[in-house]
Amino acid sequence: MQKGILTTLVVLTGIAAHGQQPTAEQIYDRMRKAYATAQTYQDAGTVTTWYTEKGDKEPNHTSTLSFETAFVRPANRFKFRYEQSKSVMFTNRKTCYLVVSDGKNTRMLKSQHKDRASTHEPSLGAALTAISEGSGTAARKIPGMLLNEPIKASWDPKKLQSVKLIGTATQDGKPCYQLEALVWGKKKAQLWVDQQTYLIRRIDEDYQSPSVSTRTSITYQPVINKSVKDDALAFKEEYCD
Repeated sequence: MQKGILTTLVVLTGIAAHGQQPTAEQIYDRMRKAYATAQTYQDAGTVTTWYTEKGDKEPNHTSTLSFETAFVRPANRFKFRYEQSKSVMFTNRKTCYLVVSDGKNTRMLKSQHKDRASTHEPSLGAALTAISEGSGTAARKIPGMLLNEPIKASWDPKKLQSVKLIGTATQDGKPCYQLEALVWGKKKAQLWVDQQTYLIRRIDEDYQSPSVSTRTSITYQPVINKSVKDDALAFKEEYCD
């Protein structure tokens, strides 16, 4: 009888533990592991930044750009592309960067206004570092978690400090955990982590300078461990037409 009661208690305890919400540390660890072990990864997303000058209550300017990422770990192939359109003196002026690595060589295409240039880069990390700020740091965030290559600009989510769980929310119809953390020990960032895949669906961060404050929101539509077509990893100049 005692053995039967003990078995029941163990089962019930296991069920209760299974139903518990994970801690911030558990969510954060599973998130980093999801990217570090991903065999393939693709996403598409946007970076929106609001600029508010000192003394103003509402943003004075907003910029938006789009990006996409593709990665195949076994072949060490990678592609990142971002594009931003600007209206200057009633003329649309587009900036587009494409970075592609076949595991041995890295190429970059820069298309800005009417100027185009294709270059061979010393490394994938160096190429992503060069375009990180222009991409609204999207070239740094998720690539920094997928790759072993050092990307020196900005920060990536695997280096956050004082991570805490502040609640749950929905992003693009997906239930997410909301994490808040510190960047470099002072700047706050919030992450929306998908409750099923533990992939990031949104990152918000604020920055304050003496003259202007900015809020940046990066959204992702990630797909992990699915087949990636060759076209998604190709270096084609028409991708920046």
